[in-house]
Amino acid sequence: MIYLNDIRELAEDCIKMGILICIVAIMLYVIGYLLIYKKILKGEKKLSVLKSCYIAVFVSYIVGVLLVTCLYRHGTYTRRIIPLFMSYKEAWIKGGINDFRNILLNVAMFIPLGILLPIGIKNFRVWWKTYLAGFCFSLFIESIQFIFGIGTAEADDLFGNTLGTIIGFGIFVEVCLAFKMILKKVENETKEIIRFVIFSIPVLATLTAMVVAYSIYIHQEIGYSKYECIEKIDAKLINAKASCELSEKCVEMDVYKAPILNRDEAYNKGKNIIEKLGGKVDEGRNDYYDETLFMASKSQILVSVDYYGGVYDIYYPLAEFDGNHYDMWDETEASNDEKVDVTGYEKEKVIEDLKEINVDVPVQAQFTNSGDRNYYFKADSIVLDDKMLFGNIRCEYNEYGEIRYVENKLVETHKDKKYKTISEKEAFKKIENGEFVYDEYDYYNDNLDIEVNSSKIIYGIDGLGYFQPEYEFYCRINGENSKIVIPAIEK
Repeated sequence: MIYLNDIRELAEDCIKMGILICIVAIMLYVIGYLLIYKKILKGEKKLSVLKSCYIAVFVSYIVGVLLVTCLYRHGTYTRRIIPLFMSYKEAWIKGGINDFRNILLNVAMFIPLGILLPIGIKNFRVWWKTYLAGFCFSLFIESIQFIFGIGTAEADDLFGNTLGTIIGFGIFVEVCLAFKMILKKVENETKEIIRFVIFSIPVLATLTAMVVAYSIYIHQEIGYSKYECIEKIDAKLINAKASCELSEKCVEMDVYKAPILNRDEAYNKGKNIIEKLGGKVDEGRNDYYDETLFMASKSQILVSVDYYGGVYDIYYPLAEFDGNHYDMWDETEASNDEKVDVTGYEKEKVIEDLKEINVDVPVQAQFTNSGDRNYYFKADSIVLDDKMLFGNIRCEYNEYGEIRYVENKLVETHKDKKYKTISEKEAFKKIENGEFVYDEYDYYNDNLDIEVNSSKIIYGIDGLGYFQPEYEFYCRINGENSKIVIPAIEK
């Protein structure tokens, strides 16, 4: 998954590389052209400073794109071309900001190409030549990724990159016409206006599609399960059978809404946690990421708050920040002087200690002592009136009997409304048809022998923050224990 800080760091690296290339280009211009060619060899051909700058910018851009697409990638296990529009479908179903951002980045990355080519090379002021150049450059990149197993070769990248080139060329045409009108050099105004409208269509169409898609998505009643099938497996390769009885009954089940915090709400929650622990927020150390806010107090308490669900972690207290990570605590700063055995605490004792630092644990939660100073509470769909609790809480003690780390992933959801579900048998039919998610599947030649042994209803969060019912089938796939999850809501 790509986060905003990863993109920022990558952009910084590319900018540094671009600056380095520009410096090298200037040095080559001064040494190679001005000194050697002009002074020593007495050359007469002129190379303008403007053209030199253009070459430096263009080369920097090409190198930057190759760095991003080829060098800053991890190798894949299989060489496979992802079908067209698969990433769009995945982004729509997952509803993740990273998925949508990656699609937009693929388009935006090639917009400069559509602008730079016609600016510096007259032959590319013909629209189809620039479009073809963008397509071929993208095809070259995807071919490199496919041949060497770098990243993932996607038809969607080819489409998005070409679209970016088309948009870039349209921007070039629009700017040129604007300058012509300002300088009053338009010979055939009607023809130029028609040309302006035609090349504006890709830009307007893309922006309109984004706005419409986003509007439709956020106004859905509920989102899509993360186990929604994106790419079907060939049913001919599947041999599925059930060794347990499957119900044909369709029922209505509750869907629950989890809170989704904005930045201000996440900040207020983190601030409230820190203040209840006796600390004060150090405003200069707040870091906002795509899905999480990190906050620290001047007394070295670190709190991270997730926007989805409002769940949080507490590192309390911290010893120091070394510039890269936080140490969880300094044992020498514990308030107790004597070490104690913290490996045998009972459930009630841990609940009481957590309550002292304002972490409430439902008594119905399943308690586990791992034996290594870590204690776990698991809430598996605990119903409290019109609320349901999902998730878990983990806490860790230091050697002096004090809690110094809490991972509170317990989500409190509220009942939204009832939805009709498909039956167990209908869900099993989806398995037979290859309409399920199985990350270990090789889409080229894997046959799947699936034997379903049992099933149960679980709840999972969708892209809009709703907890939906899902069928979890426990099964053996090609002789190995596994599970398959099928969304239960009837579409």
